[in-house]
Amino acid sequence: MQNAKPAPQERVSSMVMGFWQARALAVATELGLAELLAEGPLDVDQLASRTQTNARRSSAFCVLWKA
Repeated sequence: MQNAKPAPQERVSSMVMGFWQARALAVATELGLAELLAEGPLDVDQLASRTQTNARRSSAFCVLWKA
């Protein structure tokens, strides 16, 4: 049996998902989330306070919500 090529819409979907995953990683890096979470868990409000972002509209919230 031959390996079937993915349909065009599957290829586009895969590229979009890759973009969003890369962007989420970039935002987490820009905000320093790994360093903030190194000593233990924090909730979204604590992360927002420490990254000086809005808890419900922040990039941190979006990254954590999508995870």
